Amino acid sequence: MTNRRVSVAERTKLLWTPWRKDNTVSFETNISGVGRGEQKMVEEFRIIGAEVKLHGGYEHSYDILDNFGLKWEVKEVDANLEIRPGKDGIRSADTLIDVLRGVFDSMHEILQQKDLFEDQPREIECLRDFIHRGKLKVHEGSIPKGLIFGKTNDNPKGLVAFIQDISSIINKHDFRGGRLDLHFADGASTPTRHTTQIDIVDLLNIFPAFSPAYVLSPFEKMISKIKKSSFMSYILNPNLITELWNSSSLPSYAFKYVDGLLFVNEFDGYAVLNINKIDEFLIFERISAGKSKFKIIQKEKPIKQKVKIFKQTEFDFLKDM
Repeated sequence: MTNRRVSVAERTKLLWTPWRKDNTVSFETNISGVGRGEQKMVEEFRIIGAEVKLHGGYEHSYDILDNFGLKWEVKEVDANLEIRPGKDGIRSADTLIDVLRGVFDSMHEILQQKDLFEDQPREIECLRDFIHRGKLKVHEGSIPKGLIFGKTNDNPKGLVAFIQDISSIINKHDFRGGRLDLHFADGASTPTRHTTQIDIVDLLNIFPAFSPAYVLSPFEKMISKIKKSSFMSYILNPNLITELWNSSSLPSYAFKYVDGLLFVNEFDGYAVLNINKIDEFLIFERISAGKSKFKIIQKEKPIKQKVKIFKQTEFDFLKDM
């Protein structure tokens, strides 16, 4: 008994067209810079009367240029349904990676202040382990979605949730009563106010001459140092990480250099996806080796419902009387 090949076309929402029988061009290629299926796709266009040019190689972000001047990127679809952007879109997640590296580095530095977290050793040990593992991953350029948002076996709790935890712990830290008298430099007012520890450190950085009696603790100095980095805003507001992830992960952003994608499969044929529909059919999957990976959205599996069948007899109507 042989296992039936799982059809790529059957698993996606895309409209697939089988290869024409008179298209005898091999799916394989031996030309440098030309991917599998690209020459066969060009032949398919030729058979239907369309004039196209193959622009293989590494200098272009597209593979095929048609007679209307539209640029198409050919992507072979395998059983995993995963694809990468081309030359110009492959670095679309660079900003996201840089921010995540900075956030993990800053979090790692904060967690070295062991005296700060004496009251919650178990939670902090779990957090330290997560940040240590996460830091290694992001510096390798390997960032699965679960690392950021959790809900996986390896990471039931992701970076965003952990940041919320550590921000809460930091904000509960006793900064000697959290009260500080400051005189504004312009002399307009001399307010006395209750502040959070972050506010205190900010104000001390701005008005050091007006608080000579206040000596920063080691942790406050650490907060002051990290506060000056461009990544502290993400630690104070983890929603910014979510927003950056969402904007960086848009397929239309990564593939903005082409007018559409041509998905090809050796056995199932090809499917055409215009750029204005790309966000409906692709989803950001993960970052691997510093490069974005997208996945074609699969068809929803039909829900199998168990239906109870009751055998009716000629006396059943008596039950309702």
